Amino acid sequence: MAILIWSLIGLLAGVLTRLIVPGDHGLGTALSIIFGVGGAVLGGLVTTVAGVGTLGTLEPLSILAAFLGALLLVLAYRVVVGGGRGA
Repeated sequence: MAILIWSLIGLLAGVLTRLIVPGDHGLGTALSIIFGVGGAVLGGLVTTVAGVGTLGTLEPLSILAAFLGALLLVLAYRVVVGGGRGA
């Protein structure tokens, strides 16, 4: 059940990240979702290890952590790939 919740949070985080980060990401929808889910997992693990959240719960802190994790992944991707097109 936790994987399903984090996947849904990741989907939301991927969409939010795509709307917030300016320029053409060069990412398709599928890759945006993957970054969102990866960010959700990353954010969930960080908040759980820090003791401020619980893995697999749907709460505002979880969504914020997922969004920040996805944002970090997208920005890292842009640095590695070369800044994105049109940015």
